[in-house]
Amino acid sequence: MIRQFKPIVVLIIFANYCVAQLQVKNYFSFSGKKDLPVNAICHDLTGFLWLATDDGVYKFDGKNSNLLLPNQSSLRTKITSISYDDQETLWIGTNKGQVYFLHKNKLDSIILKSNDSKITSFCRLKSKLFIATYGNGLFEYDNNKLKQTLINFQ
Repeated sequence: MIRQFKPIVVLIIFANYCVAQLQVKNYFSFSGKKDLPVNAICHDLTGFLWLATDDGVYKFDGKNSNLLLPNQSSLRTKITSISYDDQETLWIGTNKGQVYFLHKNKLDSIILKSNDSKITSFCRLKSKLFIATYGNGLFEYDNNKLKQTLINFQ
């Protein structure tokens, strides 16, 4: 009879040991503000996470978060898209259709003519950066030149 319960006891002890090893940490207050939604996340080549929020961009190192350029009022808006490319450039898109990029600690912007639609995503293909919008289609940025791209799906 005892031989039948031995495997069950071992299984219960092993299950309790495995559950005790699981650690989950909640970063619900990385900005110090309650209920700040994160709209997009990307990571850079050194492992930092970049968080696009309704209050700007935060850089997260796994323990602490810092608001990117807190004195830059243009970035204290709803960020809808964020991307980090292999040229070490951080691309930032807003819900008002503005595109900013940070390269070597220098912030600059790209003007998308006649665009007030939110930026939904960035995609880098070779030397070209494609900027997707909600309502105004796709823009192509290559060699400091910007053009709206028309795609025919037929």
